[in-house]
Amino acid sequence: MTVVEELLLKDKEVARMIGVSRGTLWRMVKAGLFPPPIRVGTRAVRWRLSEVLEWIASRPVATA
Repeated sequence: MTVVEELLLKDKEVARMIGVSRGTLWRMVKAGLFPPPIRVGTRAVRWRLSEVLEWIASRPVATA
């Protein structure tokens, strides 16, 4: 695993990467459809870039 894959992302950044709103991102986490964040402070959570990229890669490819 490279250093880049260990970057920690805010919910706004993750939502932009996967093409959903922040609210939808949190609903997906609550429903178990997206990896949960890690706590980095009392009021701060972040996602590991490696986990987000892994989730994206696991999605089915759209067909025309």
